[in-house]
Amino acid sequence: MTYNIKTENIALPNIKNGIKSENARLNAAFDEVIKQFPTVNGNRLVLPAPSENGFCTELYGTGNSVIVSKDGIITEPLEDITVNLFYSVIDVSSGESLHSDSAVVIKIYARENTGKNKKPAVLPSVREWRGGNGEFVFSGVIICEDDSLLNAAKQFELYISEMTGSGSVVFGVFESEETAVDAKNILSGKYPNVFMTRPVNCGVYVIER
Repeated sequence: MTYNIKTENIALPNIKNGIKSENARLNAAFDEVIKQFPTVNGNRLVLPAPSENGFCTELYGTGNSVIVSKDGIITEPLEDITVNLFYSVIDVSSGESLHSDSAVVIKIYARENTGKNKKPAVLPSVREWRGGNGEFVFSGVIICEDDSLLNAAKQFELYISEMTGSGSVVFGVFESEETAVDAKNILSGKYPNVFMTRPVNCGVYVIER
């Protein structure tokens, strides 16, 4: 598989006094590494290596392990994202290590998205979004148990229309659970993915699909 992951260097740690060990060579190796950004090879981060033999660099931590694992594997994000990386330098012979709680910061770019569908305005919000060019339109009728529920039905229709940019969905608004269950069973025979909910502080049962 060919990868074309693009990154941008954002910030290096501002460590004024350094992190000290009784191992002077380890200190020097750490001070050298912490001043460098990683590079990318395929889908893997390549961490800066100390120039002196006998030392290696590993990721002590990552601010987003879904995008960058501790093994340095990059999963291409759906949107551009900034990730904090925390280095650890290890003395191979002794096993002693030094790490920083200040991050090396990089940005990882998402693949260009030419889709026209925008991120929906919903709560909770969608963390990452990659829109395509397809279309999906809700269609159907609104079923109310009686006229007193018309306003509630219109509010649900408006919500669905605003959140999806589409039309109405087949659903019913009922005061009693028994009637709502009966309606759900009938609608399930005509339409796929019919379910019943009871919004908080609303006092009615809603059938949606």
